[in-house]
Amino acid sequence: QGVESVEQHSLEDLAAEGFSAELLSHPQLVRHGGVVAGAEQFDAAFFGISDDEAPFIDPQHRMLLEVAWTAMEDAGYTAQSNATCRTAAITSVSQNQYLLRHVAPHMRYGKVDGSGFNAHLSALVGNEKDYASLRLAGLLHLRGPVFSLQSACSSSLAGVVMASRLIGSNDCDAALVGGCTVPCPMRSCWLHTEGSIFAKDGRCRAYDANAAGTVRGSGAGMVVLRRLAEATSARDQLYCTVQGAAMNNDGPHNHRFASAKRAAALASPSNNSESRRGAAVGDSSLMQA
Repeated sequence: QGVESVEQHSLEDLAAEGFSAELLSHPQLVRHGGVVAGAEQFDAAFFGISDDEAPFIDPQHRMLLEVAWTAMEDAGYTAQSNATCRTAAITSVSQNQYLLRHVAPHMRYGKVDGSGFNAHLSALVGNEKDYASLRLAGLLHLRGPVFSLQSACSSSLAGVVMASRLIGSNDCDAALVGGCTVPCPMRSCWLHTEGSIFAKDGRCRAYDANAAGTVRGSGAGMVVLRRLAEATSARDQLYCTVQGAAMNNDGPHNHRFASAKRAAALASPSNNSESRRGAAVGDSSLMQA
């Protein structure tokens, strides 16, 4: 049974976020989206982060830390085991609107407080996409390749493909992979424009005949990947296996992201990419498009 994860935002909540009465009364207004409850909450002390620094960190970075810890704990990894295992970290985050709305307006350039806390350096490290994986790797004692990967909506699954290749080429023993999107403001709205990628009715019906577009969402997720033989031997908690992974793109057909109804055929991923891992294209049960 499906779960409805998209809510219709109230006009009162949108007004509180600063949207104008004129916009909120427009007949083409669509006010749906996915919301993560408690995105503003963060146990800074648990991760050894000071109360001074925490407010300067993008909530997306903070939530990545939380789900990364959960994923590693579920997989049975600890700081001690991470010290001897080459675990990679590949992370993705969305556009950082928190910096513009909540950090930058309060910055006093050139100032460092009496405790030596450099707010500007913390704002840089806490908000730039490049540092999300580095902070995570440092706090979780990871010793494998660490990098951020950005490919828009496909970023996290692209990370799974890259992690599989890193493990397959013996560049690491395990990989922590995932991404996070926390828009700011959390609740938003838009005016429907015919032919845009956003759904007129605020509903995202993936792979359905009635699909008419997407909506803004929010959330985070991370997985731990490891060689199947080693995970089985260690009696790790197994949820699925990656038999093959490949990526491609449909060239000039999607560069403007203009229409949810565009008719463009996606070529199958390379047969060689999947067959070298023991899987054929016809065996695929899920494709991220």
